[in-house]
Amino acid sequence: RAIRYAVSNIKDTCHSQMESCAGASSRQCGSIFWLDVQRVENLDQMSIQFLLLENATPLFCYQASFCLSFIIKNKQTMNYYCFLSSQEKEAIEAVSVGAILSDYQRVRVENVCLRLGLQPLAYLWRRDQESLLSEMISSDLQAILIKVAAFGLDPEKHLGKSLADMQPYLKQLSHKYGVHICGEGGEYETFTLDCPLFKKKIVIDEAETVIHSADAFAPVGYLHFTKMHAEDKHSVSLISAWKMKDIVLVHLYVRNMEDFVSLNAVYRKYFNINPPARVCVQAPLPAGQLLQMDCLLHDWTEPLEEGCFRHREALHVQSLSHWAPANIGPYSQAFKVDELVFCAGQIPLVPCTMSLVKAATSVEAQLSFSHVKKVLEAVIPNLTLAHVVQAHCYITRHRDVATLQWESEIKLAPLLIVVIPALPKDAAVELHVTAVNDDPARRTSRHVATKTACGSIRCHTVLSADGSSASLSLSMVACGGDLGIADVKSITEELGTAFMKATKAMEAELVPQCARVFYKCGPSPIQQIVQESLRSSLGESSPSVALVPVLDLPDSQILHLSCWLSL
Repeated sequence: RAIRYAVSNIKDTCHSQMESCAGASSRQCGSIFWLDVQRVENLDQMSIQFLLLENATPLFCYQASFCLSFIIKNKQTMNYYCFLSSQEKEAIEAVSVGAILSDYQRVRVENVCLRLGLQPLAYLWRRDQESLLSEMISSDLQAILIKVAAFGLDPEKHLGKSLADMQPYLKQLSHKYGVHICGEGGEYETFTLDCPLFKKKIVIDEAETVIHSADAFAPVGYLHFTKMHAEDKHSVSLISAWKMKDIVLVHLYVRNMEDFVSLNAVYRKYFNINPPARVCVQAPLPAGQLLQMDCLLHDWTEPLEEGCFRHREALHVQSLSHWAPANIGPYSQAFKVDELVFCAGQIPLVPCTMSLVKAATSVEAQLSFSHVKKVLEAVIPNLTLAHVVQAHCYITRHRDVATLQWESEIKLAPLLIVVIPALPKDAAVELHVTAVNDDPARRTSRHVATKTACGSIRCHTVLSADGSSASLSLSMVACGGDLGIADVKSITEELGTAFMKATKAMEAELVPQCARVFYKCGPSPIQQIVQESLRSSLGESSPSVALVPVLDLPDSQILHLSCWLSL
């Protein structure tokens, strides 16, 4: 039993495929590639596109010659019917279509499905276009504009640009002139070069810009591909090899902390005896978003040298004691990988009763720090707070920022403080750290402050004594006033430049693994463009980026990037 797709390689169809596969459960995800030919002279180019897609997505495609043999000019519905009816032996169960607003597109597929007894799937139908476009981009669907035909879109300027690059501008056009941000009014068409379902990515080697109509207000133009090829995705085999047991740390941000219990009930189903460490806090997530989760995974890619061994274990204590709090959810207090220790967030609970301490915020902070100390010592004897290389402290009131500070023994590690709406058990403080078993006295710490056009950037890096891991903290302080799109882009580019300089200054062959960008939620469009701008400015050095909205940051910061680097 399988799902088949009417595929034109536009962004909507590819995203619909991803949605269908995500909800397919027992169904098998397969595909029929459909050539939606309008003119016979398009056959050669579309055949090339098909063969490339067949190479990029072998799971999805049938023989090109078979598809082409069924093309009947101007008889698209008949083409669908003839093609699908010929595939009875494949036990097709459903057909997916990427329609968002187009009744014509949806109805013709539904009519064919009705005649053949198949289930039509339209997971994008009537979705909010702005959130849908953001979802497509965040799901790593890489598509480019190949045709434009609307006021504000210029063939010479916008053809070939990615959806990620165009998103802020499309949003502007949508708000000002009512342009459909997903192009449902025919404003633009796209071609998908890569997405998580592709086995290979498509590379455009040569293309020509064709001006169909040089209208002064809404010129129409399209790209004609003259040379393309499919290219291996080097990370595919590595990504597909990951398993749930490889997760060592989970960050979970929820819109409402009242969902904590029900969320844990679902979460615990996916982990065995020793679950990963976890940080779970409430964040002012965008409207309609209930939660946000990112995971840090670890596995050894290099073969083990003779005489060496690997060490990986979880500290998972569930008993009440006078030592430190038991878990209040399906997570471990800490996860150790060789000499690295990834701790769970700690709140000020009284260990023997698991009740929140009733005291001032300063006392809550001291107790949280004490719990972290005990966890570190339990994982590796003699490990202390001085071994911390990265620390995040979540608080619920801005006035408490001044009461939180490192003890003198750990002043080298950057402590990032963020204000969020709520914490588990109504705590006022939660501390999360990552530590390395090295010699803290031999670490390299570096502070740099740089003035920019929009404010200033403060950089703090800490490199472990053995050079195996590091933390990088970048905070952006703005001059004041609301930020526009141009300001945010400029800030992000400056942040990317500072990031590159900081990593080079470490003089260590470390790879940026994961970055957390905390930003003040508000009217500025940071969320929509900062991730794409960072990727663009960092290039291949870009880590995995998680954008986290917060209520406030200390010292007039508008955003703070915290990155973990390792060999």
